[in-house]
Amino acid sequence: MNDENNDPLDVLWNHVLTQWDNPKAHESLMQLGWQREQLGQVAAWYRQQLDNPERQPTAQAMLQSLTVLATQQLENCRSPQKTTPRWLLWLAAGICIGALGLLGWAILRG
Repeated sequence: MNDENNDPLDVLWNHVLTQWDNPKAHESLMQLGWQREQLGQVAAWYRQQLDNPERQPTAQAMLQSLTVLATQQLENCRSPQKTTPRWLLWLAAGICIGALGLLGWAILRG
Protein backbone atom coordinates (compact mmCIF):
# COMPACT_ATOMS: atom_id res chain seq x y z
CA MET A 1 0.00 0.00 0.00
CA ASN A 2 1.17 3.55 -0.60
CA ASP A 3 0.19 6.89 0.86
CA GLU A 4 -0.45 8.68 -2.44
CA ASN A 5 -4.09 9.44 -1.73
CA ASN A 6 -3.14 11.03 1.64
CA ASP A 7 -6.37 9.92 3.28
CA PRO A 8 -5.55 10.12 7.01
CA LEU A 9 -7.22 6.78 7.67
CA ASP A 10 -5.13 5.06 4.99
CA VAL A 11 -1.99 6.76 6.28
CA LEU A 12 -2.70 5.54 9.81
CA TRP A 13 -3.41 2.02 8.57
CA ASN A 14 -0.05 1.96 6.79
CA HIS A 15 1.54 3.16 10.02
CA VAL A 16 -0.18 0.33 11.91
CA LEU A 17 1.16 -2.19 9.39
CA THR A 18 4.72 -0.96 9.92
CA GLN A 19 4.33 -0.59 13.70
CA TRP A 20 2.14 -3.64 14.37
CA ASP A 21 3.39 -4.14 17.93
CA ASN A 22 2.77 -0.50 18.89
CA PRO A 23 -0.57 -0.23 20.76
CA LYS A 24 -0.67 3.54 20.25
CA ALA A 25 -0.71 3.07 16.47
CA HIS A 26 -3.78 0.82 16.76
CA GLU A 27 -5.43 3.24 19.18
CA SER A 28 -4.90 6.20 16.85
CA LEU A 29 -6.41 4.30 13.94
CA MET A 30 -9.44 3.28 15.97
CA GLN A 31 -9.96 6.83 17.24
CA LEU A 32 -9.89 8.28 13.75
CA GLY A 33 -12.18 5.52 12.47
CA TRP A 34 -14.62 6.38 15.28
CA GLN A 35 -14.47 10.12 14.58
CA ARG A 36 -14.99 9.66 10.85
CA GLU A 37 -17.62 6.93 11.36
CA GLN A 38 -15.53 4.50 9.31
CA LEU A 39 -15.21 1.67 11.79
CA GLY A 40 -16.36 -0.75 9.08
CA GLN A 41 -13.34 0.06 6.93
CA VAL A 42 -10.99 -0.33 9.89
CA ALA A 43 -12.60 -3.67 10.76
CA ALA A 44 -12.19 -4.86 7.16
CA TRP A 45 -8.47 -4.10 7.32
CA TYR A 46 -8.09 -6.00 10.58
CA ARG A 47 -10.13 -8.92 9.19
CA GLN A 48 -7.59 -9.22 6.36
CA GLN A 49 -4.87 -9.75 8.97
CA LEU A 50 -6.61 -12.75 10.59
CA ASP A 51 -4.92 -15.08 8.08
CA ASN A 52 -1.46 -14.00 9.25
CA PRO A 53 -0.55 -16.18 12.27
CA GLU A 54 1.78 -13.53 13.69
CA ARG A 55 -0.85 -10.80 13.51
CA GLN A 56 -3.94 -12.87 14.25
CA PRO A 57 -4.07 -12.35 18.06
CA THR A 58 -3.78 -8.58 17.79
CA ALA A 59 -6.19 -8.43 14.86
CA GLN A 60 -8.74 -10.50 16.80
CA ALA A 61 -8.41 -8.23 19.85
CA MET A 62 -8.83 -5.13 17.69
CA LEU A 63 -11.92 -6.61 16.02
CA GLN A 64 -13.46 -7.23 19.45
CA SER A 65 -12.73 -3.63 20.43
CA LEU A 66 -14.20 -2.41 17.16
CA THR A 67 -17.37 -4.39 17.84
CA VAL A 68 -17.77 -2.58 21.16
CA LEU A 69 -17.09 0.80 19.55
CA ALA A 70 -19.54 0.15 16.71
CA THR A 71 -22.22 -0.86 19.21
CA GLN A 72 -21.64 2.35 21.16
CA GLN A 73 -21.82 4.34 17.96
CA LEU A 74 -25.16 2.75 17.10
CA GLU A 75 -26.47 3.44 20.60
CA ASN A 76 -25.51 7.10 20.21
CA CYS A 77 -27.36 7.30 16.90
CA ARG A 78 -30.55 5.74 18.19
CA SER A 79 -33.35 8.24 18.63
CA PRO A 80 -34.75 8.51 22.13
CA GLN A 81 -38.01 6.78 22.88
CA LYS A 82 -40.96 9.07 22.55
CA THR A 83 -43.05 9.03 25.68
CA THR A 84 -46.27 10.82 26.33
CA PRO A 85 -46.06 13.17 29.30
CA ARG A 86 -47.92 11.79 32.33
CA TRP A 87 -49.99 14.97 32.71
CA LEU A 88 -51.33 14.53 29.19
CA LEU A 89 -52.51 11.00 30.00
CA TRP A 90 -54.32 12.27 33.11
CA LEU A 91 -55.91 15.06 31.08
CA ALA A 92 -57.14 12.60 28.44
CA ALA A 93 -58.51 10.29 31.15
CA GLY A 94 -60.30 13.22 32.79
CA ILE A 95 -61.86 14.32 29.52
CA CYS A 96 -63.06 10.76 28.80
CA ILE A 97 -64.56 10.39 32.28
CA GLY A 98 -66.21 13.80 31.97
CA ALA A 99 -67.64 12.91 28.55
CA LEU A 100 -68.99 9.59 29.88
CA GLY A 101 -70.51 11.42 32.85
CA LEU A 102 -72.25 13.90 30.56
CA LEU A 103 -73.46 11.08 28.34
CA GLY A 104 -74.85 9.19 31.34
CA TRP A 105 -76.52 12.32 32.66
CA ALA A 106 -78.08 13.03 29.23
CA ILE A 107 -79.39 9.45 28.98
CA LEU A 108 -80.88 9.50 32.48
CA ARG A 109 -82.44 12.91 31.97
CA GLY A 110 -84.28 11.76 29.10
